[in-house]
Amino acid sequence: MFNRSTRCLLALLVVAASSLHAESIFRHRSKASDLTLLVMPARTRLVQFGFDLAKIRAFSLVTYEGTSTTRPFLHYWDGAQWAELTLEELTERGFLAQTPRRVVIIGEDSMVSPDLCEAVSWCPEVHKIPSIKTVEIVNVLHPLLGFNDGELEWLAARHNLKIRDVNEERRRLDPYSVPRSPDEMDFRPFKKRIRRGAKPAPIDEQ
Repeated sequence: MFNRSTRCLLALLVVAASSLHAESIFRHRSKASDLTLLVMPARTRLVQFGFDLAKIRAFSLVTYEGTSTTRPFLHYWDGAQWAELTLEELTERGFLAQTPRRVVIIGEDSMVSPDLCEAVSWCPEVHKIPSIKTVEIVNVLHPLLGFNDGELEWLAARHNLKIRDVNEERRRLDPYSVPRSPDEMDFRPFKKRIRRGAKPAPIDEQ
């Protein structure tokens, strides 16, 4: 049996290994200048997903409640707790330490109010994801943020997703395994063409 000091050492090794693994996954965390404002429905699963995104990229989080026909009820994460936010404050963006490079609005058309879209119209890059399915959200964010393999695997494990390589079939194709065409090639003998009136070139004897 392991004594207490051995168990402590093993625990430290596990913690150290976990830290190194996390560091290797998150080493490509984007710079603060590449800030994304994520606006999402106030649903537990999506909020947890937003917090996970904030671990690997620079994100500010805003949640909303309501429908496309009602005025949204907003909150933002200030780093320690959720605080109420008005549409006017979202428009003026004084609650943000810096202006985001892009805004991503998550939610089906029946969930997103036009007032909410108008409140973020100050941003030249606004992306709307008309879905609340995590897999569809990741598929839209991946080209925008360029997740690496480790980040995708971590998100997949955290949110029970499956990663499918869409180029796998193309990579399996061996260009040398393509069967030869059954049609015979049309062989035509080469005929030397001589311009009319042209004199033959002189031949020098060595």
